[in-house]
Amino acid sequence: MGIYPKGAVDNFNFVKPSLSFSDLERWELILLSDPTTSGGLLFTVPKEGERDVLALAKELKVSLWHIGWVEEGEGLEVIKT
Repeated sequence: MGIYPKGAVDNFNFVKPSLSFSDLERWELILLSDPTTSGGLLFTVPKEGERDVLALAKELKVSLWHIGWVEEGEGLEVIKT
C-alpha cells in the first residue's frame, strides 16, 4: 500500500481507461500522474527542436532529461526502459 496525494490518484484514475503499461509498479504510475509535474517540470518538444532546447538548457545551466517520445495513435502507453 502507500499514501499518495489525492490529485495524483484522481489523475491516474482519469487516464487509466486509456492507459496500457507493463512492468510498472503502482507507485511509478502514480508518480507519472502527479499534478505537480503539470506545466513546468514536464514538457514536450518536437523532435526537430530537441537539439536547440538541449543547447539552451546547457547554456542556462538547467538540467534536462529526455524521458520519452510521442507517437500518433490512441490512448496512452507507458513503457519502462
